[in-house]
Amino acid sequence: MRYAKFLLIGLLSLPTLLLAQMTMTFDHDLLSYSRGLELFEKQKYGAAKEQFEQSIIRVDDQNSEISANAHFYKAACAVGLFHKDAEFLLKEFVRNYSTSPRTTEAWYLLGNFNYRKRIGKMQSTIIMK
Repeated sequence: MRYAKFLLIGLLSLPTLLLAQMTMTFDHDLLSYSRGLELFEKQKYGAAKEQFEQSIIRVDDQNSEISANAHFYKAACAVGLFHKDAEFLLKEFVRNYSTSPRTTEAWYLLGNFNYRKRIGKMQSTIIMK
């Protein structure tokens, strides 16, 4: 009988304990941004870009640091995927968030993107000859 009480109390309090173990990541509005960062670090740029696009939509203040970072990472994913709009996205980021600390990274990515694009054209020209 004594063990049954403890078992019953334990089973009834189990859902409360499970909810208490959830971190802020599970219940805040920036879940898609956090997922995007994780995917970006794993170099899964396609999925990361989708998560950053969702986080841009969900962020209320488009002038916030989270919004600026989401726009930057969206552009960086486009560079990683070698999308045609990567150059536009990077220039748009620099124009809209010129005071962001990530602006210098955006310029670096833009230069690197253009360099890789030019090298690709040169290699295809050499192969054609």
